[in-house]
Amino acid sequence: MAKVPCETTQEKFSFIARFKDRFGVQRLCQRFNVSRSGLYAWNIRTPGIRQQSDVKLLKRITALFKKYKGRYGSPRLFKTLRLQGICVSRKCVERMMINAGLVGRKTRIYRRNHCRPVWTSLQKNVRKELAKPTAINRYWVGDVTYIKVRGQWCYMAVVIDLYSRSVLG
Repeated sequence: MAKVPCETTQEKFSFIARFKDRFGVQRLCQRFNVSRSGLYAWNIRTPGIRQQSDVKLLKRITALFKKYKGRYGSPRLFKTLRLQGICVSRKCVERMMINAGLVGRKTRIYRRNHCRPVWTSLQKNVRKELAKPTAINRYWVGDVTYIKVRGQWCYMAVVIDLYSRSVLG
């Protein structure tokens, strides 16, 4: 029989309960170094207060996860639960989601690559009718683009002097 990673007595007893028909109770109890009387006592014992509260919390986490169509991960679910008045830690929500197999969808990062970079327009005179600049502050050129910063679109504008190639604003 392969080695099974069961650390707590609870995990050992639940493993034995699942595979008792296949391997036998006595053999599994010897393998995990637990007593059969302990297994039978665990089997008839009612769940503790912590387990009962965990089951209720997991039902609520699952309901919120389905409500938000799997878009919320543990940080957002934690904040939502706290706003609803439930006293719970972020790590607890994270642990319960991992155990239940709930994983929030990752948001896509939109990158738009249709704008020409600024340095290509600086290498040559884009407008054919303009003569090559002969003095400072004769010709100014500008460009506008937008980038996403912290989830919000921001606009960026640049004004450059064509003669000195310095950024004016």
